[in-house]
Amino acid sequence: MRNVSLAVCLSVLAACTGQATSRRASVVSLTPHVHSGEKDVVSFYYSVEPNCEINGYPEAAVSKAPNHGSLSDEKGEDYPDFGKDNLRYGCNRTLVQGIHISYQSEPNFHGKDSFVIEERFPDSSHLTFSYTVEVL
Repeated sequence: MRNVSLAVCLSVLAACTGQATSRRASVVSLTPHVHSGEKDVVSFYYSVEPNCEINGYPEAAVSKAPNHGSLSDEKGEDYPDFGKDNLRYGCNRTLVQGIHISYQSEPNFHGKDSFVIEERFPDSSHLTFSYTVEVL
C-alpha cells in the first residue's frame, strides 16, 4: 500500500539516485508517518540506467537503529519518481527493481522514533539517510 510519505521519499531519492552523484557522502533527512505496530515501507532505494534497466542493487547498512521499533529490507519493485528534468523521467512508467526499507514500531508505541541508514549505490556513491518517523 502506497502512502504519501513513500511518494515524498521517492521524490527525494529520485533526485539522489537517478543521476550521476559525487562520491562524497551527502545527508538526506526524511520524516515519514507510519502506523503503530504495523510494518510500513518508508523508503525504496533504486539505481537505474537511462533505459530504465537496473544497474545493481544499493546496499543498506543501519548506522543508528531505532529505539522503539525495528527495520527490515527486502528486494522488490516499485515505480521511480524522477523529475521532468531528469534523463530517466520516462522510467516513471516502468516498475524497477530496488530495495524496500520497512519500519515497524513496538506495539502501542506512539510518538517519534529515529534511525540512520547508510546507502552505497552501484556507482560507489554514498548517501546517509536520517529518518525521524512519526508513529501514529
